[in-house]
Amino acid sequence: MNPTKLALASNNQHKIFEFKKILTTGFSLLTAKELGLDFEVEETESTFEGNARLKSEHLYKISGMPSIADDSGICVSALDGRPGVYSARYGKPGFTDRDRTEFLLEEIKGNPDRDAYYFCCIAFTDGNGTKFFTGKCKGLLAEDYDESGNGFGYDPIFIYPPLGKRFSQISPEEKSKVSHRGIALREFAKFLKD
Repeated sequence: MNPTKLALASNNQHKIFEFKKILTTGFSLLTAKELGLDFEVEETESTFEGNARLKSEHLYKISGMPSIADDSGICVSALDGRPGVYSARYGKPGFTDRDRTEFLLEEIKGNPDRDAYYFCCIAFTDGNGTKFFTGKCKGLLAEDYDESGNGFGYDPIFIYPPLGKRFSQISPEEKSKVSHRGIALREFAKFLKD
């Protein structure tokens, strides 16, 4: 199985960068925008798998190309797994990434349980149906927001214990080696090679 071109179901520049950084050999990755397609899918499912499937299957249908999509988020122990699939739209409508992150910090303020993990599900759809690849990265939530870093989403508050740093404080190369999306993408790349 070795498609030369893959359609990517994302408009998020940070995600596109991570995908293109990891999936570098043997094929080209084209976003819906680069293909000239109008691509918007409402994430109506209650699982990461369900939302990833919605996006990859819709893009496959409108592009006719093997398509990949991901759904990912942060799951917080003290909040019974929230925000989970709602990570990108947590809090109030109109919130920025930083607003959502600070809203989350406020929710767990003073709570000694700081356990959290990032989860990513990648869906790949082609003429044979849809397959899934997942990655998980465990960490801890900081007490404050990292002003100096370069991460996105919840990275400024997500501490990765083996490195003793927040995701916003490590290079994109370091992050892709250990992140939930990096793990899932390498599984997917292995599947393509095999």
